[in-house]
Amino acid sequence: MENIEPTEAQTKGAGLLRPSVWRDIILLAICYYIAGRIGISLAVPPGYATIIWPASGVALCALLARGSARWPGIWLGSFILNAVVGVDNAMPGPANWQVFAIAAALASGAALQALVGFSIALRFADDVDLTDFRRVGRAIFAVIVVPCLIAPTIGVATLLFSGASGLDMAWSNWSTWYMGDLLGVLLTLPILLFSSRSPVAVRWNGQLLREIHSLVALSLVATLLLTFYAWKFISEQEYGRAKNSFSTMASNSEEALRHRIQIYQTGMQGAAAFVASSHNVTPTEWRNYIDRLDLARAYPGMRGIGIFEQAEDTDIPALAEKLRLQYGEQFRIHAQVQREPHYIITRIEPLSANYAALGLDLAFEEGRREATRCPRPGP
Repeated sequence: MENIEPTEAQTKGAGLLRPSVWRDIILLAICYYIAGRIGISLAVPPGYATIIWPASGVALCALLARGSARWPGIWLGSFILNAVVGVDNAMPGPANWQVFAIAAALASGAALQALVGFSIALRFADDVDLTDFRRVGRAIFAVIVVPCLIAPTIGVATLLFSGASGLDMAWSNWSTWYMGDLLGVLLTLPILLFSSRSPVAVRWNGQLLREIHSLVALSLVATLLLTFYAWKFISEQEYGRAKNSFSTMASNSEEALRHRIQIYQTGMQGAAAFVASSHNVTPTEWRNYIDRLDLARAYPGMRGIGIFEQAEDTDIPALAEKLRLQYGEQFRIHAQVQREPHYIITRIEPLSANYAALGLDLAFEEGRREATRCPRPGP
């Protein structure tokens, strides 16, 4: 049994220019890219959170099996994957350079994480007996749990610094990223450790576990992946149904709102026709007309209907005096506006609920002023 010792690791780390090393780097980049695509395919809408990232496990297994000199393959595969995804999601423009900068930072985090996991794994390079739960627990914590903090931290910090993600999403992104990397390593590493190419002798009560146990581990991983895919499919179906239901509800609400606006428009047109048929609508006539409309029943949500008159500065005293005779001495034209023309509300019903609006100069606010000046369609 050949175990990974520091001296062997150094031997494997040397000779970077050997053709076999470059071959391994290229194959690792391809495998990382494919594993990353599998992870992306497990993303679930609407947040596209990846619940498992097999590429992190592929990266660590490759270094354990072939040596640390292959780390450029991790960087290259991660860079290409993130650059492709970033370009697909980015808006066209000169800022595409930022996509490649982010991809480079994420690739560096992925490579560093695998290298740290590899270096810590050297401390557990001798035989591992799975019945020694304390040692197995320390190995899992040191080799898997701790190094998996690196890539999410670098990745989320990069996204925050670049403005690609907001601070409100930082914890959600980090925790999802971390769990994805953690599950990716936990599901992938047993396939290597239980295979004939395992760099560590894995035993159970002193009995060597090899080959057949690797098939069991591979079958377990395949089953879990199929389970994740089934969960993703069901989640997408539920999301699609919820989206369709929301679209239907929004469409119905829009139609109801359009119908309500048409009812209001009809009421306003009727009121305009009533005013146009009389040169001088008295307060009593206006009150009787609005009472017959029965606003609360026929026009729910409409608080009242009023009439405004356009007046110049010279017309204001006479208009105010006329309205005081109709509504009492307490009547005032309010909201002093230092520009012409003025648009004074002279009639409004129900008066008891809208008395504060009586005498209001609508020209006091630019939006109201422009609205009163807009031409209206005829009845």
